[in-house]
Amino acid sequence: MLSKLFKNVQVRNVMLLYVVQFSSYLMPLITLPYLSRVLSPEKFGLVAYAQSIMWYFVTLTEYSFNLSATRQVAIHRDDKEKLSQVFGSVMVAKAILTLVGFVVLMGAVFAIPKLRAHWEVYPLAFLTVAGSFFFPLWLFQGLQKLEQAAIRDFAAKLLGIIALFLLVHKDSDYAMAAAVQGGSVAIAGFIGLLTVPFLVKLQWRRPSYEDVRQVLVEGWPLFLSIAASSFAAITNIAIMGLYSNSAEVGYYSGAQRIIAALRAMVGPIVAAVYPFVSAKAGRSEREAVSFIQRYAAWLSIPFLAIGVALLTIGPWMIRLLLGNKYGPSILVIQIMALSPFLLALSHVYSTYYMLTCGHDKAWMRIMLGCVALNFVVLFPLLFLMRGSLALAVTGMVTDVVAVASYWRFYRKHALQSLEVPAPLS
Repeated sequence: MLSKLFKNVQVRNVMLLYVVQFSSYLMPLITLPYLSRVLSPEKFGLVAYAQSIMWYFVTLTEYSFNLSATRQVAIHRDDKEKLSQVFGSVMVAKAILTLVGFVVLMGAVFAIPKLRAHWEVYPLAFLTVAGSFFFPLWLFQGLQKLEQAAIRDFAAKLLGIIALFLLVHKDSDYAMAAAVQGGSVAIAGFIGLLTVPFLVKLQWRRPSYEDVRQVLVEGWPLFLSIAASSFAAITNIAIMGLYSNSAEVGYYSGAQRIIAALRAMVGPIVAAVYPFVSAKAGRSEREAVSFIQRYAAWLSIPFLAIGVALLTIGPWMIRLLLGNKYGPSILVIQIMALSPFLLALSHVYSTYYMLTCGHDKAWMRIMLGCVALNFVVLFPLLFLMRGSLALAVTGMVTDVVAVASYWRFYRKHALQSLEVPAPLS
């Protein structure tokens, strides 16, 4: 039964995506107890702050190619000429975006005194962005050949963990901690790029200016959506780092890394369900609504159980993973405990309904409204409570409002679609 299930391409890809997610989010948790003990909260927070800033540039470098380029690869997977053109154009576009990001980063670091004091951490942390440039996940996804990519990604990051234990021993090694963590991502990405010739026969051709411009134009609307959704979370940490001390960043980042690992468990499910519901919506909106009514609870309640459990075991996890000096992180993780559940529930009504049924503009309005709400809530809270608590409360308020807005839209429009007679087959 299990062997038959794993032979299914979609199921196998979901499992392999979980391997990639594990190496990206869960494997760093292995190093969390070590780093939180050999580094002070101040130095741990400094490294975490630099790594958080890098997500601006990871988002820029990845653009929307994991969606737009993946789609092109899937369509033209048997056309080696077109596939070579897409590969060259995307890699050149990513190289340009990576270079622009590095120039912007270093300009900001030397322009802002608080960042300039530890400027060496930022180019080392930027190795994460280099790894994003190298790793052609979009190509592997489009070809549905994730096995080798997942294995090499896992192996390279495992070596990074070993290097961290060997090279980081005291508080003054904080820059080395940033270098090892960023370097493991860069190595994983480079190995993934070297794998390409063994998976598909491509002919490298220097793309034209028009080819590069075209892949950027095609991905622009999707990039705006992705950038807007991640902008608030990254900017919140950046703002807190400027308003508060590095220790507060450390308290928040320690708890947030545990939450991020749990939220990452939602991603592969979305990747598997979204195309399936899209096919149903393509035939009839009623079919998509019927699926959501039947499976909404199954897609979200498991994460509610995880959240409830985290409320209870959160203090134990903080002491185990971070150590006793991270006591202020306990309340932070308890505030954010239901975050994975809210994320899963928001996908039910936004991704599985609004996007599959063509309500893109309404989805964008809700998302941008939540980004604005995030900052309206954050700034007063920064003056009323500790920075780490302010970020945790802001995130939960925004998540609750987002879910409520998506659900309200679904209730209004889904009922209308059910009132329309089903098409004759």
